[in-house]
Amino acid sequence: MNCSLCFSKCKKKNKLLYICVKCKLVHFIKAKSFVYEKQYFEDEYKIQYGKTYIEDKANLQIRAKERLRKFKENINYAPNMALLEIGSAAGFFLEKAKDEGFSVEGWEISKKMAQVANKNGIKTKTGDWKSLYQKWNKEQNKKYDILCAFYFLEHIEEQNLIWSLFKEMIKPGGFLMLAMPSIYGPSYYFEFNNWLKFHPKDHFVDYSPKTLKNAAKLFSFNVIMTSYEGIHPERFPLGKNIVLSKIYQFIQKKMKFSDTMFTILKKEERHD
Repeated sequence: MNCSLCFSKCKKKNKLLYICVKCKLVHFIKAKSFVYEKQYFEDEYKIQYGKTYIEDKANLQIRAKERLRKFKENINYAPNMALLEIGSAAGFFLEKAKDEGFSVEGWEISKKMAQVANKNGIKTKTGDWKSLYQKWNKEQNKKYDILCAFYFLEHIEEQNLIWSLFKEMIKPGGFLMLAMPSIYGPSYYFEFNNWLKFHPKDHFVDYSPKTLKNAAKLFSFNVIMTSYEGIHPERFPLGKNIVLSKIYQFIQKKMKFSDTMFTILKKEERHD
């Protein structure tokens, strides 16, 4: 098979995974899309976190605030920067961004989630990302200072196309904020069989910080910073040991060795 990002040849790791020989993107060949109206935001989310997406608003907004803090620490922020989130769900991140002075919009495939967002004053368009992109392209709509996609990229089969969208919709010198699972973490390295057993069925690809840098170069972005979104020392060998747990936490923070990552990228200043 060929890589969905750079179209290079992939080599087989096992019966479920293929790895691109060039950009190192990992492909999960059994992946298929879910119906996100209910299957994800209620059923799947509750299985993983013990509550539905809506019920988890407080925790999600704590994470949103942390992402915005990291963003402002790493870029020259200006008031009213135009920000679009793709896969914006109920608009919890956008609510926080609006409170902090960003001009926000959302795209969301779930009608129910988009209704919640719009009801709360967050301008959100409903539809799948490809149809909304085609409409944006046809209308020659505005470009954005910032585009965000959190735990979205791994759900997309057409990686080259979604990165092309990122490049086209962001202004020269603008920013891309991403959060996603990472294979540069303890689960992939130390619990691989378990990682593969519970690999989400709707995740087509898996990135690492290195793969993300390779993707950025292909589409005229530079990585500004990468950080972890969660620290889980218990996923290391003997990680529940108190002493080892502290050592593992130090290693994870120092090396940004985590099962999830948050990244800020900057589009090159030159005009397209």
